[in-house]
Amino acid sequence: MENIYFETKHIVIETNSDIANKDNDIGQINNNIGQINNTQVIKISPPFTPEQIKYCYGIKKYKPVNNKNIPIVSIIGCYSNPNIQSDFDTWTNFYNLPNKKLNIIDLNVKPGQNNNLNSNTNSSIIKSWYLEICLDIQAFYTVCEQAEINVILAKEPNIIDLKEAIRVANDLNSNIVSMSWGARENLSAQANPDYFEDVFVLDECCYIASTGDNNFPSYPSTSINILSVGGTTLEIGYNTQNNFFRINESAWNNAGSGISIFYPKPNYQSGIANSNFRMVPDISAIANPLTGFSVYCSNYNPNTNIGNIGNIGNIGNTGNNGWLKIGGTSLACPIIAGLIANTNISRNNLGKKSLSTIKPNHFLQSYIYNIYKNTSGSSNLTNPTNLTNPTNSNLYSYVFYDIITGTDGIFNTSIGWDNATGCGTPLFENFVEVFTNYIK
Repeated sequence: MENIYFETKHIVIETNSDIANKDNDIGQINNNIGQINNTQVIKISPPFTPEQIKYCYGIKKYKPVNNKNIPIVSIIGCYSNPNIQSDFDTWTNFYNLPNKKLNIIDLNVKPGQNNNLNSNTNSSIIKSWYLEICLDIQAFYTVCEQAEINVILAKEPNIIDLKEAIRVANDLNSNIVSMSWGARENLSAQANPDYFEDVFVLDECCYIASTGDNNFPSYPSTSINILSVGGTTLEIGYNTQNNFFRINESAWNNAGSGISIFYPKPNYQSGIANSNFRMVPDISAIANPLTGFSVYCSNYNPNTNIGNIGNIGNIGNTGNNGWLKIGGTSLACPIIAGLIANTNISRNNLGKKSLSTIKPNHFLQSYIYNIYKNTSGSSNLTNPTNLTNPTNSNLYSYVFYDIITGTDGIFNTSIGWDNATGCGTPLFENFVEVFTNYIK
C-alpha cells in the first residue's frame, strides 16, 4: 500500500488573543455601516461566534424524544491530545453553552496506559492536528448540542491508521463520520484507488468529508460514498432589530472544488454538467479563513510562522493565548455534520431512519440532487410543495441558498448547481423540515 499522508483542511489567518474582551454576542464590529432595504446594518468583523453562525444559518435546537433518538457522531483526528476536553470546556463556558462530556478514543494509547505517545509534541504537523480536532468539535457543537460526540484519534495521518479510526467509528454504530482532512488523488494509485471504500459501509451513516483548501479536490471527498463539503465566504450583518443575518455568501477561491481523476460520475449526479467523473463539492458552507470562526486550542503553537497560503499571502506569526480565527473547509465539514445530526434527530423522532450516504442508494446525495433538479415526482418525496412557506413554489430555493458570486480556481459560480459550490449552502431549518417530513 502506498505511503500516502492526509492533511488537515484548516487555515489560521490571525490570532484572536483579545477575544475575551469582546462582547460574545456582538463580537467584533467595524465601522462599515450601511443600509439594506432601508434598514441600518452593521457588518460584523470575524471571527464569528457560535451565536452569529446560528442566527445567520437559521439553526434551531432539535431535542430527541428519547435516548434511542440521540445521533452518534464520530470526529476523526490524529495524535494524542490531552487538552481536548478542557479546551472544549473553556470554549463552551466562554460562550455560555452547555457543557458536554466528550467520548475520546485515543488509538495512540495502549490498554492500561495514560501517557501521551506522540514522539514529538512540538511538531508543526502534530500541532496542526491539535487545532483541527478543536475546530471540528467546536464547529459541530455550534450546530448540534444533542448528539453523542466521539473523538477518535488515529496514530498517524496515513491510510492504515485513519482506516482503523473509521472502523472504530463503525463499531460504535455512528450515524455520522466527520472527516475534515484529505489528500490529493494520486495518479500512481489508479490501479487501486479505493483507499477507504471498504470501511464506508454502515447502512444508516453519513460519511462527510471536506474538499480541501487548495485548487484541487481531496480524497475522501471525491468518493461516491461521501457527502462532499466545499467552502464559501460568509458576510454577516447586524441590524437595528438586534438580529444577525447573512449579507452575502460567495464562493471561496481556495476550497478544493474539482473533478475526480478516477471516480466515475455517480448516478445521483446524472444530468449535472459535462463530465464522466465525480464532481465535488455536493454542498458548501462557511470556510474562508478571512471570515473565520472563533476557536479555542491551548496547545497550538503560539509562535508558528504560517507563511504563504494559497492566494491569501504571508500571514506571519500567530502569537495567541489559545483563541484563534480559523477557516478552511475543515470548518464547513463539521457544520454540515451538525446539520445532518439535527436532521436525524428530527427524522428519528418521527420513527424514520437516519440518513445514509453509501451505495447502492446514496440516499442523502440522491435527494440533494433531486431537490436541485426538482424531481418531486419521486415516490419517496411526498407533497414537496406543502411546506411551511406555502408561497414558495421552488423546492430548490426553499432548501438551498444559491451561491451565485465568486469563483474557486477555474470554476465559476452560476445560478443553480455549479462546480465551485455544488448545490449551494443549505437553509438549515428548511433542510431539516424537508428531509424530515417529505422524504421517507
